[in-house]
Amino acid sequence: MKTLNIRLTPTDAAAVRQLKSNGENVSEIVRSALRERASQPRLAPQRITKTAIRSLLEKIDASQSGEPVPEYIRLGVDPAIRQQASAYLRLRLAKRLGEPFG
Repeated sequence: MKTLNIRLTPTDAAAVRQLKSNGENVSEIVRSALRERASQPRLAPQRITKTAIRSLLEKIDASQSGEPVPEYIRLGVDPAIRQQASAYLRLRLAKRLGEPFG
């Protein structure tokens, strides 16, 4: 049988002492919790799509009505497309540094 070595916070150690003083089998409690957690279905992580990013940026821009339109929007840069975002950032750096960048 394998063993599990875990570090306990002072609060956890106090809880273990309390359980043991009450006659509880701490190992069985941990095994039971592990089995229960492992049997629960897990949701697959959701991927963020380009459409979702674009929609979120449009909502942010719409919420700032009356504000000037950001330069990247005026230039038609899609921040979800890495190449476009990278080119836009190089352009901004070149403007700040006053020299070609990248």
